[in-house]
Amino acid sequence: RTKRATLRTWDLATAIPTSRAFQHQRVIRSARVHRGSETLSTAGVDGRVLLWDLTTGEARQAIQVDQLQHAFFASDGKGIVTVTQTTPQVIQIWDSSNGELLSPAITSPGKIMKIDLSRDGTRMVIAEEGNVVKVWDIQAGSEVVEFASGIGSTTGSIFVNHDKHILTANGGSSQVSDAESGRRIWSATELVTEGMEPKRLVAGNGYYATVYEQEIETSSAVSSTGGSQTSTIQTTFFLHSLEEKGKPVSHIDLTALVHDVTFNPDGTQIAIGCGDGNVYLYDVETGQRTIPPLEHSGHINNISFSRDGRLLVTASATATEGGAVQVWDSHTGHLVTPPLVDPIGEMKWATFSQNGDSVVALRSGASEVVLYPLIPSENISSKQVLSAARALTKGSHSQQSTTGDEEEPDWTAVSAALPDLVSPPPRDLATWHRNHAHLAADRRDWDSAIMHMGPVVEFEDDWNSYRKRGWFNTLNDNLEDAAEDYQAAIERALPPSVIHWYTASGVALIREQPDEYRSICQVGLNRLLDGRRQIDASNSVARACALIPGALDSYDSLLEKTTLSASQDAEDSPAPIALFCHGAILYRAGQYEEAKQILERSIVADTRRENHRKTKEYGEADIETILAKGTPAQWQATKNWLFLAMSESQLGNPDQARMIYDHIKKYRTRLNNLHSSWIMEISEIDRYLEEARLLLGVEEEKPEEDAEVETTDK
Repeated sequence: RTKRATLRTWDLATAIPTSRAFQHQRVIRSARVHRGSETLSTAGVDGRVLLWDLTTGEARQAIQVDQLQHAFFASDGKGIVTVTQTTPQVIQIWDSSNGELLSPAITSPGKIMKIDLSRDGTRMVIAEEGNVVKVWDIQAGSEVVEFASGIGSTTGSIFVNHDKHILTANGGSSQVSDAESGRRIWSATELVTEGMEPKRLVAGNGYYATVYEQEIETSSAVSSTGGSQTSTIQTTFFLHSLEEKGKPVSHIDLTALVHDVTFNPDGTQIAIGCGDGNVYLYDVETGQRTIPPLEHSGHINNISFSRDGRLLVTASATATEGGAVQVWDSHTGHLVTPPLVDPIGEMKWATFSQNGDSVVALRSGASEVVLYPLIPSENISSKQVLSAARALTKGSHSQQSTTGDEEEPDWTAVSAALPDLVSPPPRDLATWHRNHAHLAADRRDWDSAIMHMGPVVEFEDDWNSYRKRGWFNTLNDNLEDAAEDYQAAIERALPPSVIHWYTASGVALIREQPDEYRSICQVGLNRLLDGRRQIDASNSVARACALIPGALDSYDSLLEKTTLSASQDAEDSPAPIALFCHGAILYRAGQYEEAKQILERSIVADTRRENHRKTKEYGEADIETILAKGTPAQWQATKNWLFLAMSESQLGNPDQARMIYDHIKKYRTRLNNLHSSWIMEISEIDRYLEEARLLLGVEEEKPEEDAEVETTDK
């Protein structure tokens, strides 16, 4: 029975096939995506080269080549280059629009080591076995120049410097030659030791790398039956600058067998896929790793960057004889989507489509449709999918496949009828992204946390998802985005008990938007008054309204709520936050004597709670002793002290107010080493410090040196 090979594209966000299958009668040998258009070329062992429209899945053109080995695009996308596996090898260039030959066939008597095409698609450089390099005029089918690349076998030849020059490499040296005359322009040497064999030549934007492998002995042991030795492969990369005539930039040593190497689009990063299952990313200038290795359970076959260089897709084997395609953030090293897992065979090749929305992937020895679910635990059999799909689409809903011998399922109907089979439910996908957002937040990787919250916000569309992303944006100093997220959370009925009323109002003040701040405070108060919760629900809104004077036209309604919340304070379990919020609102309402009394209670309660944390006993404490000591029980209590200082000043006690202010001013320097996740609390304390300074008439001083601070934070 004839086996059919298939290649399919998948949407990264939904895991739904984005086009019909790309099928050959037999195994697909290679595939390439043209970077200038949504066009795919596939070359099968059946000798056919098919050109596909990635958007529609339609085969635009078919080319038949006897004993086909490789097929790839000319840089302009107008030509298709095919290479045979005959002896001698034959190279032909075809018109991708009509399948006609563009020029006479080119015969290469020597084994072809490397082929590269100019960007305009008019020239081709061939590195043959030995040290022979030939430049051909594609349109004329004639040789332009032939020259020797150097001493020893040529590792490769690549057009560089806007196709004016050709970069070649041999063992221990690399050189750039004129593409018209073959004249050597400059050369660079490398410190190559005995046993180092040249393997690759890779060029990027402004840089290039020569790659060598060496077998090295790792250990030896002697037994009664004799000696034994083990060895491993060490790979060395020499990185050079093209703009500075091959000047050495850095070098990289890896104890691993390298399977694929590529530069990112701007040439600043090099990615190396290895047989040990890791992908290593290095800074080209320094030769240092930019992120930890991207770990896979099987060896790496292929790696490719997205057009903007942010994403990296890897095709690999797995530990269970299957394969996986995985999409990574090249800046952080974290997975962007769940792995696309194939339980049948290892993944040979993967790349991004032109618009970056899909990944095109090929399984080694593919002979049937393979579905890559986004949820790793749901490895659905491709036979399962095909069976269900054909049953669904049998008859009027089916479409004839491009091979003509079997009905092609209507994947739109299939995905609609079998959502759990064809793609993971959106809720499962949102859950996966939410979990990874939390993991990223635990690492304080706010970029990844924000990225993963995107699908969650899109699916949930509720106040909770928006306020979480708003908080991550706040911590990442994306204040405009944070403000938009908090506004969306408020519009979706953000409860008054949630701390993010305070955060949203703080962001508005940091952005110097006082009207927006007062609007948030008023909406929060209205929601608090309309709600059923009475105890502790007022704290977040009260903290928001206490940030600056004049947040509300009247504080009377809010005082009713904070009074009730503060009355729940118990002697055996003090709650200083409720007391602080009540005291701060009393101060904003101009009730300075009452504010002083409540704020003193909050400072005592805070001290007693800290005693309980350390000794399991609340103990006794009085305000005079605490203030004389001059140090808050914990750093969050500094705001209680500052409101007390301002209350004393308003009551005509400037000496007492200045003593408390000076204590906190000195203590403030200890907070400079706190992590940026406390940005809102630090901003709040600084705002109160400045308000107190102006009220007390204290001249502004230069900040003191940083000091250590002991915290009880997790």
